[in-house]
Order: sequence, then structure tokens, then C-alpha cells
Amino acid sequence: AFSMFKQAKAGLLLSSAAYLILGVCLIGWPDLSVSLLCQGFGAVVLISGLVQVWRYLRREGNPFYAYLSLLYGVVAAAVGVALIAWPKLFLSVLPVVFGLFLIVDSIGRLGQALDLKAVGYGRWWVYLLTSLVSIALGAFVLCNPFQTVEAMVMALGVILVLEAVMNLVGTLFASVTVWRLGRAMEKAEALVRAYAAAGVQKIHIDASMRLGSGDPQAPLDPAVVARRAARLCRA
Repeated sequence: AFSMFKQAKAGLLLSSAAYLILGVCLIGWPDLSVSLLCQGFGAVVLISGLVQVWRYLRREGNPFYAYLSLLYGVVAAAVGVALIAWPKLFLSVLPVVFGLFLIVDSIGRLGQALDLKAVGYGRWWVYLLTSLVSIALGAFVLCNPFQTVEAMVMALGVILVLEAVMNLVGTLFASVTVWRLGRAMEKAEALVRAYAAAGVQKIHIDASMRLGSGDPQAPLDPAVVARRAARLCRA
């Protein structure tokens, strides 16, 4: 889970920067032509797709997630190129494309929230909540309630800025969480090595306790316990 999040972090930050730039432009210039809007959104989708392909090429951990990243990346990159090359073809369905992109992108972040839960962090639901809000925003855009093109442009700009802020906050929150959990394991490894260096021949390793803000009474996933115990044995 740690390595997978580290891979996702760079992509999330890059995507957030692209969302923020395009969102501010749409809010600042709501009379922007819809063709330029399509091309700007196409650039954002293309960047997001290329980031996912890059994550696949550097894949670690669960291969299922890696292949999902590749599939999403190839499709997103193709849609992004199409939006940039032929913006007029997508004018009537832009809210649908935009809404589906938000929903699919948010579903990917749901997996990262579950990764935080798997490693025993009690506040994983905060990251889950930001993903659910993004899915709700995507569903709202799919309904296409906009009366004018200018209203649509400004609404999409506001949603992109909100997406950028939620991505950045969620990434910062998860980064601190993963760093703390990693530091806890490093200290445990150092303690085991110190006991071994001191000549202790029998060491009892209990890796079943939760870290961070996790509920100490809640049972931990046996797979997580096994991975932690194996890591401490290797130390």
C-alpha cells in the first residue's frame, strides 16, 4: 500500500495542478469559447491518462491495480487527444464526458482510501469522503442543468477548482499518514536489530496492533499483520 500510494502521489499532484489552472481560467473568463473549453479539458484528460500509463510502467504491488491504471490511462489519453483535435464533435456531449471523467477518476481514489484502511489507519474515511464528493459532482454534471454556455463554463470551472483542492488536501492528508506509518515500522525494525545486536536470542514479535489513530480494539487485517511480521523478521 505504501509503494502504491507513492506512485499515485505524483500523478495526483500533477492532475490537481492541471485542474486548478483550467478551473481558474474558466472562472476568470466565462465567455471563453466552448471549443477552447473542450481543448483545455482535453489537455487535462490527456495529462491524467499519461500519468496513469506512467504509473503502470513503474508498477509495483497488486498487478490488478496496475492493469486498471493502464486501461484507464490509454482510454483517457485517447479521449484527451480527440477533445483537442476535434472539439466541435464533443460540444453537445461535453457535460457527459466531463461528468464521466470525474466519476471514473474518483473511483480510482476510492482504492487508495481502502489502502489506508488496510494498513490500519482509522481516519481513512476522510480520503473516502473526498472521493464520494467528487462522484456526486460528476453525477451533478451528468444531469446537465446548465441553461447557458456561460453558466456551464463557470460551473465546470468551480468544480475543477474544488476537485483540485480536494485532491491536494486528500493527498497531503494521506502523505502524512503514510509517512507516520512508515516511520513507526522503521522504529520497530531498529528496535528488533538492537535486541539482536545485544545478543537476545528469543524475540516475541506482535504485529497485530494498529498504528496512528486506528481503534486499538478493532481487529487488523491478517494480511497486514503477516506483512508487518515478515518485515520485522527480515530486519
